[in-house]
Amino acid sequence: MTENLNQFSEVLDNEGEAPEAEVYSRRGRAKVEEAPIQGWLLNLSEFEKPLDWEKVFGNRNPVEVEIGCGTGLFLAAYAKDHPELNLVGLDKVAGIVLRTAQKLRKRQLNHVRVLRFEALYFLEEYIAPESLNAVHCYYSDPWPKRSHHRRRVWQPPFLKAAHRSLKPGGLLYMKTDVTDYFEAIQKAFGQCSELFECVEQHRLDEVPLPGDYDSNFQQKARVKGHPLYYQIWRKR
Repeated sequence: MTENLNQFSEVLDNEGEAPEAEVYSRRGRAKVEEAPIQGWLLNLSEFEKPLDWEKVFGNRNPVEVEIGCGTGLFLAAYAKDHPELNLVGLDKVAGIVLRTAQKLRKRQLNHVRVLRFEALYFLEEYIAPESLNAVHCYYSDPWPKRSHHRRRVWQPPFLKAAHRSLKPGGLLYMKTDVTDYFEAIQKAFGQCSELFECVEQHRLDEVPLPGDYDSNFQQKARVKGHPLYYQIWRKR
C-alpha cells in the first residue's frame, strides 16, 4: 500500500487496479481506492506542516480554499477567471476528487490542487495562521436529522479554524439551500461574533447575482424551487 495520500504517477487511461491511498481524519487513517492521475492532487506527504504555499505552487500568489468542491464546476470556472490566485479544493469523496482532478487537467488549470481530506482537520493542522485570502464552502451537507447535526461543517470550531487561517480582512463565503441549516449557521456566527462580520447577503433564488458561479448542486436546487442563501463574512 502506498503511504502517500495522492501517489499518482500514471495517467487515468492506464489499465489495471488503482493503488490504495489514505485519508486522514480525527478517527485516524482510512483506506480508499484511488485511480491514478497526474499532478493536480495535493500530496501532503511531500510537505511539512504547516504548508508553505510557495513550495506547493512555486509562486507567492494569494491562496483560496474551497471546502466540499464536489465535481469541481465552481472550482474550475473560478480558477479560469482568476489565474492570479492559487486554489485548493477539498472533498471527502474519493471519486469526486478524481473527477475534479480530471476536469482541471483537461482545462490545464495548473494553479489548482485538490485532495480528499477532512476540512476542519486540514485547516487546523496544515494551514499556517493568516495564510489564506478566502475560504469558500457552498451547499455543505445539512445533515437534517437532529442526531446528526454535530456533523455539520458550519459550527463554531470551523469558524474559529477559518478565522485563524485567514489573513486580516480575509473572506468566508457561504451558500446553502436549507432554511433550517441557514438559521443554524446564523446562530454559529452569533456565537463567534467577535471573529466575523457579514458584509454581503443575497437570496439568489429571488434576485440572481451577476457574476455568480452556478454549481451542479445550485442548478438542481434552483429547479426544485429551493431558497438559495448566500453570504460573505469578513474576518474582523
